Amino acid sequence: MARDNTQVRGNFSNQQVQSPKDPSETIPPRPRTEAAIQANNFFWFAFNNGRYDLIDQVLKALVGAYLNDPGDALTAGFIGTTHLWRLSEQSRLAEIPATITDSIVLGRKYLKRSVDLYPNAILLGQLGALTMAEGQIDANDALSKDGLSKLMRSVKDWPEFNLFTPGYLFSRMLPP
Repeated sequence: MARDNTQVRGNFSNQQVQSPKDPSETIPPRPRTEAAIQANNFFWFAFNNGRYDLIDQVLKALVGAYLNDPGDALTAGFIGTTHLWRLSEQSRLAEIPATITDSIVLGRKYLKRSVDLYPNAILLGQLGALTMAEGQIDANDALSKDGLSKLMRSVKDWPEFNLFTPGYLFSRMLPP
């Protein structure tokens, strides 16, 4: 059910109101390790403060937490999102290494794991963008089409979010 502009404005003015489509509601609560909680908090600190220079340290903390609990969909999702962040803001680097594409492959792996555990529109959109990118790098049209399908499904599931995400915007930067 689509919301009209009045409802959208209402959500911005009242932080307590959540969209009925909010994908975070699809991830059931489960016990999380202290390492996962700390790594997720570190991600938010770095991301919210634009600390691109901390990405390697954030990934080290997140992957360490993931290795202790590979069933934690949130941590897997944060790892994939961090790789997407690395790609989306690569222009911050003085020199962009060819190995930046490793973040496409690794980000896709972790986002797929997260979406497989607990599907949600946010991470599906990011997965779609990275799947498209990997398909383009490998000249694999089927993989690119699969990524586009995932991305468009995520937009359909929650357009208010997925039309403005790094995943969607990154997919728009890819060559045709």
